[in-house]
Amino acid sequence: MDLFVSCSDEVLWPALILLLFSSTALCECPIPVLPPHSSLKEGELADAYAVGTVLQLQCIPGYVNISGTIPTMICLDTNKWSDLLTLCQGVCPTPILPPHSSLKEGQELADAYRIGTVLQLHCIPGYTPIPGTIRSMTCLDINRWSDLPKACQRRNCPTPHIENGNIESGDGFLLGDQITLSCNHGYRMRGSSTVRCVLRFGKVDWDRGLPHCKSIPCAIPPVIANGIYNPSPSDEYYVGLTVTYLCDRDYSLIGDSTIQCEVAENGVDGIWNMLAPECKIGIFCSNGFLLCSPTTRNQEHQRICDDIWVGEWSPPPPPLPVRPNWGEPAEYYLFLWLHVMALFCKHHLLF
Repeated sequence: MDLFVSCSDEVLWPALILLLFSSTALCECPIPVLPPHSSLKEGELADAYAVGTVLQLQCIPGYVNISGTIPTMICLDTNKWSDLLTLCQGVCPTPILPPHSSLKEGQELADAYRIGTVLQLHCIPGYTPIPGTIRSMTCLDINRWSDLPKACQRRNCPTPHIENGNIESGDGFLLGDQITLSCNHGYRMRGSSTVRCVLRFGKVDWDRGLPHCKSIPCAIPPVIANGIYNPSPSDEYYVGLTVTYLCDRDYSLIGDSTIQCEVAENGVDGIWNMLAPECKIGIFCSNGFLLCSPTTRNQEHQRICDDIWVGEWSPPPPPLPVRPNWGEPAEYYLFLWLHVMALFCKHHLLF
């Protein structure tokens, strides 16, 4: 009789009579109407439940309990179920975060989030927020996340500056970009000409140290007999530097007196632009043709100097000077010869 302990006398006897003819007692709750998006935690729904029965509920996949609600329904002694209009609410699945972003403060992504949840994002190392974007995602009441296709962009590496060099080619200075550097004319590179913008020790930087452009050197100028050149103070010679040669006394310079350090054909070595001049005894025209050598002064030759010209003067040379009062005829001949040869050089534009 415990089944009817809460029933009034008015319904007790009719219930006993009905119980004799029906399998359903009046002190029962009918099959319940469950809250939307919920189901029994265990078992299937029955046609009726005794007063006092407690049903444990759960939300179906894609939904979660509304905060503060108790997932149970009780069959009351009024033959009705306790009120539980809503129990579950929709959720958003694990979101797909915008590229190069993650949850703020190192949080891990969950399998589902309640409607109204706001996820705060930040950019991973090597990336920076795109100006004007709000770095957050909200779980909407339609069980989906608010749109946020992009939130972060690549950071810049420091602008590369190399003395006596420049940027030859490249995509830019953003993370992942690669550039090629080159040196100005007269300089050669020490180090790698290609660098890439990468993430190093948590910072965006070039994958290796920038190269250096060093002046291209030439070898020490050739030493010539009976002459000298003006050395540089450091005795180092680089592209663009010139060296001038001088001959010792009584010697004449054959060739150009100045040579210059230039870039060789391979573009990385230095080379002198011409051979060093020579210093020889004698008097020479500018083309290096020997007029006469002082060493012939004390030699008895029919001709003091070699034959160096054949033909007629055009225009005629000026008259020769009067013979000085010299003791040896050979010296006078030498004087006359040098005079003629000097005129020869002048009139034939050899000086």
